[in-house]
Amino acid sequence: MILRLNQGCSYEDISQQLNTTPAAALKQMGFIYERLGIAGKRGKEKLLRSFLAEKLHQSQQSSVATTTAEKIPEFPGTKISPPRHNLPALSTTKFINRHQEVNKLLELLSYQHSAHIISVEGIAGVGKTTLVLEVANRCLNSQHTIPQSLKFDAIIFTSAKAEYLTPHGLLPRLRQEQTLKDICREIAKVIQSTIITQASDLEQLEFTRDALAQIHSLLIVDNLETVTEKNQILAFLYDLPPTVKVIITTREQALFVPVRLSSLPETEALALINHQATEKGISLSKTQQIKLYQRTSGIPVAIVYAVGQIAGGYPVETIFQKLEQTDSDISRFCFQNSLELLREHPAYRLLLSLSLFVNSVTREAISTVGNLHDQKQIADGFAKLLQLSLINQEAERYSLLTLTRQFVLGELSQQQTLESELRENWFRYLRKLSENYGTDRQEWQKPDIKLEQEWPNILAVLRWGMEQNRFEDVWYIFRHIKNYAYVHNQWDVIIEITAWLLDKLNTANTKDEIKFVEVVLARVRPLSLRTKKTELAFLENLVKQGLEVAKTVNREQYLELIIEQIYLGIQQCNFADTLNLIQQQKQELNAPTKFMIQLLYYEAQIYYKTHQLSESESLYREVITKAEQINWQRGIIYTKHWLADVLLAMKRLQEAEDLLAEGLPQAQAYQDLRCIASYQTSYAKLEQIRGNLTKMKEWAKLAIAGFEQLKMEEEIAEIQTMLMG
Repeated sequence: MILRLNQGCSYEDISQQLNTTPAAALKQMGFIYERLGIAGKRGKEKLLRSFLAEKLHQSQQSSVATTTAEKIPEFPGTKISPPRHNLPALSTTKFINRHQEVNKLLELLSYQHSAHIISVEGIAGVGKTTLVLEVANRCLNSQHTIPQSLKFDAIIFTSAKAEYLTPHGLLPRLRQEQTLKDICREIAKVIQSTIITQASDLEQLEFTRDALAQIHSLLIVDNLETVTEKNQILAFLYDLPPTVKVIITTREQALFVPVRLSSLPETEALALINHQATEKGISLSKTQQIKLYQRTSGIPVAIVYAVGQIAGGYPVETIFQKLEQTDSDISRFCFQNSLELLREHPAYRLLLSLSLFVNSVTREAISTVGNLHDQKQIADGFAKLLQLSLINQEAERYSLLTLTRQFVLGELSQQQTLESELRENWFRYLRKLSENYGTDRQEWQKPDIKLEQEWPNILAVLRWGMEQNRFEDVWYIFRHIKNYAYVHNQWDVIIEITAWLLDKLNTANTKDEIKFVEVVLARVRPLSLRTKKTELAFLENLVKQGLEVAKTVNREQYLELIIEQIYLGIQQCNFADTLNLIQQQKQELNAPTKFMIQLLYYEAQIYYKTHQLSESESLYREVITKAEQINWQRGIIYTKHWLADVLLAMKRLQEAEDLLAEGLPQAQAYQDLRCIASYQTSYAKLEQIRGNLTKMKEWAKLAIAGFEQLKMEEEIAEIQTMLMG
């Protein structure tokens, strides 16, 4: 149009060639005059023709090549003094963490990168706006140090955020850019263009695009998910010229070049907590900091809010309780808007179902609990939850942040009928899952990855069942997982649940004798391994009660309780009576082979502890032979450790070391912590005898670490005595 005017064309001629009206052509010229700084002056057309003629002459005389990336030449009086911006003040004095994300965003903002629209995505409160403002301010305030490709003539910030979360609570944002017109108005304000604000809606978009094409600019659209004209705004952003870089922040996963934010890992969260506490002039203990990280799930806005509240005089424990409240400012700020988008969607039911699981779980489990069977609905539901960043996905499993889970559970608790339905489905699902694990506690099982993943969920359903006084359900699940729990070092679980089961059995109108015996049998060994020798009398009484009942109920369990009685006798150093009991039981007719092998095993142990080493060695070798005949791997490996101790006492070091070298790798393969620590103790004894104190201490420390996990105080004390010697 400028060239045509310079060639003497009238507005009528121009409008005919552009298929528009003379009035529209005139308005377009008004924009050009404004850019030249000659709007309102007399002889505007003459000034324009003179300017263009001069530029044409300069162009013809110049031999300097230009690239398409260069800006349109600045017209007299229209140059923007870069950089202009409307960025809000930063909310913190120092930016903590997110270094990788900062670098990635700077890389994407460079004009050397083809990314046009960049989306910073994540759950509310995760620090999307803070990250974007930090990067924008770096571009703004480092004009002399940053590359040319990161320099902007204008940085425009718009936000549809309705409220801020501060230590004082939720505060409304007084101005929100909700519509496309709002965004254009902010652009016009920053680049100081009155023609944009005065134009009609259709012309406003065209004038805005034309204006932005003249400069390098960064446009930030904050909280895209809450704008009222989302599609129109997205269409506008797509059509912007390549001179504009766009960053949008959104809770939804968008189809742009993404920078995804999740909650802070523990190290970074603790750094933020420490910085906020220092800045606010308060002191938090290490324990309090870790607890705050756990309660906030590492969500930055929750951390800043909590520390601010503590600085405001609230007791720390009060803040911890407030973080768990589903109607708290934190919960409403982070989750309320997202949840409102789901209420009529299958995703809502999936989210409520997932909240019942304390650990990650499969899609099948969630949809089963939610009683959803339509695969398209299920797929759409998970897609929606992921888009809103409400759930986390790792491989084929899904989980919730602790803070998210607390809020969703609160939502579920307000719908009693639905909660009852989902909890019954949840209980049935985990009850059925437990049926796969009813195994022999005297034999090893390879670690089961699926059960390990589901273990926290199984414990949660057991504890909920105890809270609800559902004895039969708790018993059903426990009897299937108790042996796996014992072999895989989950003794705390066994002790906790058997205490509850025994209490219910002892207070019932009619005692279930079969269950009583099985519970006693499950309870005794983990406790006897942890209890000091001087405090074993109560367990001895419990075993006697179990024997009295088992005598007429279950012969196999009766014999297992005999073994527990023998073990307790050895622990109490009651060797003579225990040896007599073993000899009596050897006369038992038709006893199971494993029972007879265990009698020999404990007889050999008594001989070892009473320094009858030859007898002990002979019996242990017999145990190994008999165990190999029935392929009892756990029995073989435990016996080799004891035989190695006998050989060490006899100073047959190489034979002992050979046995230890055979057994330890197998114990490690099955992750039997007690067996591993026992072998490590024997290695420490071996190095002590050899006089290699450095290696002895290394093995001893490993053994102590294992026994500490199992809370086996007697074994720890024995090793510490060795170290002091």
